[in-house]
Amino acid sequence: MINRHSGIVIVLLFCSITFVNSQTFRHPYSNQGIGISAENNFAHYLSMGGFSLSYKDSLTFSPSNPASYSNLITKHNYYSTFDAGFQGKYYNLKQDTHTFNGNLLSFAYFSLGFPLYQKIKWAGSFGLLPVSRIGYNDNFDTLILPDSIRILESILNNGGFSKFYIGSSFQPLKFLNIGFNAYYLFGNNKTYHTFLYSNNAKYMGITSTRNRSYGNFGFDLGTQIDIPFKTNFHLLMGGYFSTPVKLKVKQENLLVTFLNETSSIKYKDTVINDNDVLEDMTIPLKYGASLAFSNPGHWIAGLEYNFQKWSSMELNDNSINLNDFHEFIFGAEFKPEHDQSSSYLKRMSYRVGIKYAISQQKVPFDLNESPMNYVNLYKRSLSFGTSLPVKRSISVINTGIEAGLIGKAEADLIREFYINFYLGFRLNDIWFKQSKID
Repeated sequence: MINRHSGIVIVLLFCSITFVNSQTFRHPYSNQGIGISAENNFAHYLSMGGFSLSYKDSLTFSPSNPASYSNLITKHNYYSTFDAGFQGKYYNLKQDTHTFNGNLLSFAYFSLGFPLYQKIKWAGSFGLLPVSRIGYNDNFDTLILPDSIRILESILNNGGFSKFYIGSSFQPLKFLNIGFNAYYLFGNNKTYHTFLYSNNAKYMGITSTRNRSYGNFGFDLGTQIDIPFKTNFHLLMGGYFSTPVKLKVKQENLLVTFLNETSSIKYKDTVINDNDVLEDMTIPLKYGASLAFSNPGHWIAGLEYNFQKWSSMELNDNSINLNDFHEFIFGAEFKPEHDQSSSYLKRMSYRVGIKYAISQQKVPFDLNESPMNYVNLYKRSLSFGTSLPVKRSISVINTGIEAGLIGKAEADLIREFYINFYLGFRLNDIWFKQSKID
């Protein structure tokens, strides 16, 4: 059914194509693995620290647990749900006496969930989600004696990963949902490496470009269990498992020499211009589980644990120096009332989340030590959020803010303080049910 929300959906989809991966991002630790992990969930859940696996509501779902798609179908509801969001980030990096401030504004995600068959609560979903960001820049200034040749070396690394998924779920038993996602994980990593002899035009400079592209399919399996103890009290459990993914890797290489004469670069020759197919890069398995208690329609509170075995990640048959990822989340939501006659503040939802994580990144503690000593990075964050009801509609605007710390400013470690801002638009309507005429 074409309705008033269709135009909004088209605009948000256009934004996703226009803005995805369009922002400049810089972080010195993003050269490890596939970069800095992105928050690949809806603003609704990110304002609860990412708590989502056991969350149950008939007007929303989470791609993190594909079993949640079936929640869109109840005896009285048959709504399709479109969710799209933006993310803003401010971050401060500190190492010893050095600091760096950065910011990021990007289109974060879009996703559509829709009912398919009411009797077994069969529903589906598809969408685009961020996975990671890569942004690394370093410069070196070297003086070679006795000829006093000054070499300026620059390394610039950009890229990131995303995934497009399509999934489905159904309800084989009254208390049990089962679902799956099939997704295509893709990304690129482009590295510019330049050597410039700044005070001697007799020597040619060299610039190399390496562009790696990645892609392959993966699968998620999810389940949700809803056990009612009383009319207004439920025990909710949720979990998912994601299989390892072997990404196909293609590489383009370009090496060019140039002369730097009176600040004017003249390219002289292309030394290398070829393409390679490299060995697969293995993205390891991941899984998560959650337990929650709820009074449906009024409040929910729960715990969640997520794990990914990054220590088994491989590139070109070589292991990468990463840790296993562990994440612990507490999330809660309170909804005073849903009656349209209630005051606006009572119809809003209020959320809070606490997160503690052990990052997969393993970083050197003291660069002067030999052998080098590596340590784990720990992440702590606190988040808040609200849902703002749209007038004469069941659609909402979700807002959220998260403040957190990663690592600590000690020895050669980098401490990151960040603030994330989330803005999501959830549109609910009956789009795919045929009208009946009596």
